[in-house]
Amino acid sequence: MQIAYQQTTDFGVTARVRERYLSEINALRRIGFEEQCFYTERLSPFSLLLLLPIFLLMRAHREVIHIQNPLRIAASYPLLIHRDSATYALSMGLGIKFYTPFIDGTGVITTNFPTQTIHDPIGQLYKSSVPQTIEWAWQSHQDQIGKLNAAGKQFAHQLNFEGYVEISKQEERHG
Repeated sequence: MQIAYQQTTDFGVTARVRERYLSEINALRRIGFEEQCFYTERLSPFSLLLLLPIFLLMRAHREVIHIQNPLRIAASYPLLIHRDSATYALSMGLGIKFYTPFIDGTGVITTNFPTQTIHDPIGQLYKSSVPQTIEWAWQSHQDQIGKLNAAGKQFAHQLNFEGYVEISKQEERHG
């Protein structure tokens, strides 16, 4: 399923997202993250019909969801960044995802909720699940990216929405 990503500045949407994820945003701020933007992920047309169980799960996790024509699920999220570690943080209903891209195309993702793990040296993607607190998952993520950095890999320090979309799509291709 193809996901379309779009930044949003709609005050109503951003206010709902900020209210929904306020405690997560504050926890991320305490460990050095700052707001990058708010954005919406739009699924394919008729995704509401095709993915009804996923929609219901999203509702159960209080995601900020909109239904767009034609019966397309769209969900909005806050995206934060940590400049020193060149890391994005995504707050979503299940928890937090940390994403760090490297210049050579390597991507490291850590979640603080149970999810599929990925160890793909050829595709240059490493995803781990640390079902603990945000702080614990962040420490684990820092340990992983620190090892790669010590081995000579360089962070992709250009943190922008397009860079986030690129590493997120790299994750999508794996699963």
